[in-house]
Amino acid sequence: MKSLVFEEFVSHFPHLDSAAIQDVYKQPFTPELIVECFEGWEHYEAFGRYIDSSEERNILWFDGHSYHLNGQALRRPTTLNEFIRDCTRWCIDLLWKEPIADELFASQYQMAV
Repeated sequence: MKSLVFEEFVSHFPHLDSAAIQDVYKQPFTPELIVECFEGWEHYEAFGRYIDSSEERNILWFDGHSYHLNGQALRRPTTLNEFIRDCTRWCIDLLWKEPIADELFASQYQMAV
């Protein structure tokens, strides 16, 4: 499932519990979340780079208080939502890993019970 910024996600799925979804999106950003949350990303520790498996082979790396998306220096995100927003702005598609997508939609099933 393609990731969307929080505001867009909840506008497409207004029946879901936005508080539970917000827990995913507003969590503090750490570089490890790239591999944990999104399909196709790998961390190449020897080079200090994250590279995705898309045709574009997007590259990102971290440097102090900034990070670089395909060579573009940006302020380091503080939340996962900010990282998704940056990727969207630079036309980098992110796909949620299945467990994360399941977590986003779990609130629907919890509300029905």
